[in-house]
Amino acid sequence: MTMKATELADLDAQLGALDQELDRIAADLTVLGNEERALPAEDERGLGVAVARLAERARRRIVCEHDLGEEEERHGENLARRDTAWARFAEYAGAHRFPLHDLDRHGEALDAYRSRLEKLATGLEVLAERTRAVETAEGVLAERERELGAADSEVTTLAGELRQAKLRLGTAEAALGADHREQLDRRERLETDVKQLDEQVKQLHGALSDAREAAIRAEVTLNGHEERRAEAEQVRDDAMRALWAAVDAGLAEPAELPVPERRNVQAARELTAAARREITASAEAADEDRTWRRCFQDLQELRQQLLPNRDARVMDEEDEPIQRVAVLADPASGWQAPDHAAGALTARAREQQHSYDAEQQRVLATLLGSTFIEHLKDRLDYAAHTFARINDQLAKHPTQQGHAVRILWRDDPSDPEAGAVVAALGRGYSQLSAERQDMVRSFLARKIDETRDEAADGATDWREQLAQALDYRRWLRLSLEYRPGPGGRWSPFDTAKHGAKSGGEKVVLLSQPLFAAAVVAYDAAAPAAPRWVWLDEAMTGMDATIKASFMGLTVEFELDVMLTAHDEWCTYATVPAVAVYDLARERHLPGVDALPYLWCGSTMTRVDVDRLGFAPTTTRPPPEGLFAAADDDA
Repeated sequence: MTMKATELADLDAQLGALDQELDRIAADLTVLGNEERALPAEDERGLGVAVARLAERARRRIVCEHDLGEEEERHGENLARRDTAWARFAEYAGAHRFPLHDLDRHGEALDAYRSRLEKLATGLEVLAERTRAVETAEGVLAERERELGAADSEVTTLAGELRQAKLRLGTAEAALGADHREQLDRRERLETDVKQLDEQVKQLHGALSDAREAAIRAEVTLNGHEERRAEAEQVRDDAMRALWAAVDAGLAEPAELPVPERRNVQAARELTAAARREITASAEAADEDRTWRRCFQDLQELRQQLLPNRDARVMDEEDEPIQRVAVLADPASGWQAPDHAAGALTARAREQQHSYDAEQQRVLATLLGSTFIEHLKDRLDYAAHTFARINDQLAKHPTQQGHAVRILWRDDPSDPEAGAVVAALGRGYSQLSAERQDMVRSFLARKIDETRDEAADGATDWREQLAQALDYRRWLRLSLEYRPGPGGRWSPFDTAKHGAKSGGEKVVLLSQPLFAAAVVAYDAAAPAAPRWVWLDEAMTGMDATIKASFMGLTVEFELDVMLTAHDEWCTYATVPAVAVYDLARERHLPGVDALPYLWCGSTMTRVDVDRLGFAPTTTRPPPEGLFAAADDDA
């Protein structure tokens, strides 16, 4: 009888299952009938045409989306190339100092400059040709002058010979009555004198030719010196004009150079010598371009610091030979030179510093009073009470193996005074001796002075830094202790012990303080406050045993957990009840279905809800949504 009763029970169970299956099939047939009745009352051919048309439009939409994606990617690449080209153009423009906009006028100026350069090149070619012609003519002239000198020398020689002949004739006529021997001696003396005089004449003619050539060379050298002197004077005048333009632009005052009362060559030389002594920067073309780029970069950084209430820019006017930097320090004063703007900003900074110091003194007097110190004591007492409650929760909920952790908090060991202050504040400010009170006040004053030094650069608000410096939580250090089993000894839960644990055990042990702190925080809000904890992929990579222990830990702490995971449904024996929503999507239907399931009493139950589907309607759907691409004439 027992066997038959068991078989009958099995058959009844099978029949019950078959009845449930028949009920499900009947429900599906009912849904199918409803959907069949919801179909249009047209023939099947029209329905097939509509389906084909829908499929074709869906395919066309996919193709269009693909083409749109390619075009958007191509458009993005074009935008990237445009941005890169614009950045290169802007860098080139900044390096060569020409504007980024109104390039047509700039191009016209470059064309005019190119035309003038071409005319200058043509003039230089004509000048070189004429210079060669002048050099050739000068060479011919020098040759003719040498020939003239030779002819003059020959005429002079012939004239000397004529004079000698006349002299000999006169001497012979005068000596006709003298002795023959005396005449011969006298002739020899005269011939010797004539030879000496001929040698002197030749030497004098050579010296005369050399002197004439030296005079010609000296004249040519003098002409060259005069040309170079004129060029030097032109360069000097240009340099003086540039120097006085720089002085007029206000560049002498920032460099601490004396501005002369008179503007002459001597004053310009003295000002230039002083500039060379004070200014040690290089003056090469590459150094000038590099300095200009650095100045432009510094100007951009200055603008970032001045904006939005102030600004700086380069005054690039056509009638000004030098680009000037102007700073808008005060809208009432307008654009000013950097030194004048710096003076205005300095005066404004002094005013703000005065008001800042007054407010700081008021805040410091408040902070160093007994009220604030008593407030610090209340906060430290509250922190001690909170950590004690967290440790109570941890003691009540060890792991399944009996392991437990607890939180220790103590003063910062890196600051010896912090420990003494924390210990003193534990008794109360009014109960401390005068020395203890002075110690607490000096500690707070030191923290305030450190904050003032750090806030001197003005990078952040000094109130924010002061709040951080006086935050009592920064004076404390938290650590964990671990106890293996109920009878184990407490030891620091350091890196070595943490690394020796398995991955799942690490998650459970480190989650205990988190859950305990959440419980204490929610209980402090209200006794019946919900204990929400949101977890995203919290148990990825752990085995089922560790997952069950982890979820059981949330149950022990009585937390309301919301978990998002790809394939985690939390169907564990340690979990009494879980509501699961499985997101599903039907093909060709807009939206997403949320299919609810209920895990309760170790049983998973699917909750029946209406599925997504079409409902008959007499109105035409709006053109927005997934089917917006449908033709209007369809």
